[in-house]
Amino acid sequence: MFGFKIPMRPSVPTFDPFIRYHRFNRSSIDFTGILRPQRIADNYFIKHEFINALQARYRKEIIAAPFPMRTLELKTDGPLQESLRRRSDRARALSN
Repeated sequence: MFGFKIPMRPSVPTFDPFIRYHRFNRSSIDFTGILRPQRIADNYFIKHEFINALQARYRKEIIAAPFPMRTLELKTDGPLQESLRRRSDRARALSN
């Protein structure tokens, strides 16, 4: 299913792991990996192995997870901007 082998020793041998996509986010595609451990305590190990295998495949395919970027638009008038302008002027005057 994933296109790569996931070494999951403590998983249920007859269960084939799969993923479900949720949404396209600003800088990612969100999904859930459905994994089935033999015991609840093995859940953490299986998740660990899944993430390592996924990360190795991303490196092999040269897939990078970008950082989210946002554009901030600041108003040039108003009380906050006036306060910032005064602070900036004060800092400039002290540095001279």
